[in-house]
Amino acid sequence: MKLDDIIERIQQDSEINLSELDRESIKIPLLVSKWTRAFIDEARLLRELELQWKITLKNQTEYYLGRSSDQVYEQIPLDSKILRQDLQLYLDSDTTLIKLEARKFDQKLKCDTIEQFIKGLNQRSFNIANAIKFIMFKNGLNG
Repeated sequence: MKLDDIIERIQQDSEINLSELDRESIKIPLLVSKWTRAFIDEARLLRELELQWKITLKNQTEYYLGRSSDQVYEQIPLDSKILRQDLQLYLDSDTTLIKLEARKFDQKLKCDTIEQFIKGLNQRSFNIANAIKFIMFKNGLNG
């Protein structure tokens, strides 16, 4: 799921119908379940990206240190010998690693966004109870 889709769905699920607070209260466990499932799915994707990044980092490190197979260097020649002291510079500017890092960042942002929404959902019953108390107060009812 794309981040924009997540944000749009969160906006939809954030709406509370003030005239049906009882139904809104009943919907809370369903929403928590729905978004917990979404979080789990996105967290699994994040974990896959993290593992892929570790493997790619190892492969790129071996490549720059001259330890990769001959087939690798035939496909992607390494024009110069990289000194160990310069290795981090090459790894930090490696486009493959940069792209994976960006994907990891986006995936983490999705997970964090969903996690924050779930925390807000867990507060929703408190907010609904306060809304009911305020409506009662506004209408002159003491409860």
